[in-house]
Amino acid sequence: MLYSKVVLSEVPHAKVIKVDTSKALKLLGVEAVLTFEDAKVKWSPGDMVNTRYVITDKVRFVGDVIAVIAAKSRKIAEDAAELVKVEYAQLPTVLEVEEALRGEAPKIWDSGNLHRKIEFNKGNFSEALRRCKQTFEASYRTNRVHNTPLEPAASLAWWSGDELTVVAGTQAITTCRQGLAKDLGLPLNKVRVIALYKGGGFGNKNRNMNYDLLAALLAKATGKPVMLEYSRREDFINVHGRWATEQHLKAGVNEDNKLTAFSQKVYCDVGAYSRHPTRYNEASLGYYDCDNVRSEIYAVYTNTSATGNMRSPEALPATFSAESMMDEMSYDLGIDPVEFRLRNKGTTHFEDKYTSYGLDKCIKIGAETIRWKKKWHPSGQGTIVNGKHHGLGMAMCNYHSSMGQGAAIIKVNQDGTVNLAVGVTDIGTGAKSTMGIIAAEALGVDLSDVKVVWGDTDSCPFSIGESGSRTTTFTGMAVKAAAEDAKRQLFGLAAKILDANPDQLSMDGKVIFVKDQSERSISLAKVAETMSDGIIASASINPSLPKGEYRASFAAHFVEVFVDLETGVVDVSRYVAVHDSGPIVNRLTAESQVQGAVVMGIGASLLEELIVNREQGWIDNPSLYTYRVPTQLDIPKTEVIFVETEDPYGPKTLAEVPLTPVAPAIANAVFNATGARLREIPMTPERVLKAITTLRSERS
Repeated sequence: MLYSKVVLSEVPHAKVIKVDTSKALKLLGVEAVLTFEDAKVKWSPGDMVNTRYVITDKVRFVGDVIAVIAAKSRKIAEDAAELVKVEYAQLPTVLEVEEALRGEAPKIWDSGNLHRKIEFNKGNFSEALRRCKQTFEASYRTNRVHNTPLEPAASLAWWSGDELTVVAGTQAITTCRQGLAKDLGLPLNKVRVIALYKGGGFGNKNRNMNYDLLAALLAKATGKPVMLEYSRREDFINVHGRWATEQHLKAGVNEDNKLTAFSQKVYCDVGAYSRHPTRYNEASLGYYDCDNVRSEIYAVYTNTSATGNMRSPEALPATFSAESMMDEMSYDLGIDPVEFRLRNKGTTHFEDKYTSYGLDKCIKIGAETIRWKKKWHPSGQGTIVNGKHHGLGMAMCNYHSSMGQGAAIIKVNQDGTVNLAVGVTDIGTGAKSTMGIIAAEALGVDLSDVKVVWGDTDSCPFSIGESGSRTTTFTGMAVKAAAEDAKRQLFGLAAKILDANPDQLSMDGKVIFVKDQSERSISLAKVAETMSDGIIASASINPSLPKGEYRASFAAHFVEVFVDLETGVVDVSRYVAVHDSGPIVNRLTAESQVQGAVVMGIGASLLEELIVNREQGWIDNPSLYTYRVPTQLDIPKTEVIFVETEDPYGPKTLAEVPLTPVAPAIANAVFNATGARLREIPMTPERVLKAITTLRSERS
């Protein structure tokens, strides 16, 4: 096996004139060095609008891949990378969104610097705002954050003739396989992707990544297996995180203090490339009852690090601004924030009817659990403990719970045990266990009798993968359908043996019997024995919702904080998360999903920020020494409560939902503690102190 090292650009915008690899190739142990001239291969998911190459001859940010090396050891590969010399013709650089949108701005792409504009309108916002009793306006900012999985980017590839195998750093083996086949011009059956266990991903390891392609290209060039592992620094600057936003909001209420008008104008700095396929900043307030909504979202290219998928991608920034503004409005109107939300919650998603609805229960149960009525107080007037001021905050959200393609294969063996094949990857969320639980419950057998095969495209059918909170709703429903198919086959065979009709039969444990005549029974194993190799069932589904229906999960989060007014440090002391995600399949992993998301949310709220150098375009803090993530000292125990609504389509989305309301809940609690409104995250001690100082200045 060979080891690989990438050569990344050191300038933010330039044409690559020459890549001198001669000295690197002479180094003993180096077996290949590839540049754009050697591998003009497109990376199709690398940008959702423009063509991106896996190795480029035109760099657009500090960190673009210019060359890749394969050598007999990591040390040799690293030494060779130092010997590669790159000659640039530097181009004008655009580092700010405002600058990028000017007509005379240098173009990052031939088509310009506007990656995408997304608009949404409902009703007549301008007219509704004019008629409002009271109007509100505020601006909010979210900064860049990185996915920061425990395991940095890594991929291992080898060829057997014209067939490629990749042990991929992916959350989605089937979509990774599809992408590799497309980008390398291979038939799908010539590509095998394996990913049994993955050390975290948080959205940014879905589909095929550039390091998968680079490892495959080097393996082809050398005829040997090649492993590419990014350093933590390379992972920070080359693997994509969530974009920054500037959000300008307006809203108004009528005489009954009901929300009647809401608008957002949002600018998203997506960097030089964007792997994110959709909205960038959700059209907010779908979960509120508001007849007049206007949304304009501008996703803008700059010569800064590329962006992509990250847990709760567009919902987190949108909910931070919207739920912060709802809190501001409730205080200005003199209404309890919980009461204001209960008064304005929507029971439809714009014009569509929810398939199930538990938001009101989430709010009420959360408020009761944290004892809101007893603990809530006017801003800045809470108790002081050890010099720290108490604050109470809440926020709520919905999150789309889509339906789509899934597949599963079930085999009932002759001894009555069950094999289940699903194309999931274990990234710490317990997907394979959850699929096994669904199969066991649908078949009526013990979980210990279900063996799950997963993580290999050669033995598993299609799965959307562990991204977009879709595994349980997509693949899980396919598992249920396959189990029902197996059960139909079993009942059909048992009916002949028991001299009964299939619809007369039932099953308990591993015994099939005639209803109301339990003595007429046969074991599941005996039925399976009648087939030479057991019973094989499968399902491939692709359901969709009827027009006029919308499926969503809901959450209401409540938090207590203590703020030190002298240092600006915010301590989160208690956290309560109440969720409606329909029926819960695996309670242990579901609770862990919520708790883990809250940890990430605390990081985004108080600590984490990729700092872009606005003069040079590079990331100033690409390491875990300087990019701060939460530790056990920063987080409280999260109390998780599930409101299990009955949804006609089964379990709903969960994984991304609990990250969505964390930042506004904490920001609202900080306001309640200090009287100072924080409209930018992360709320670092410096920003908290600045807000407190500004407030004191205004009051004096």
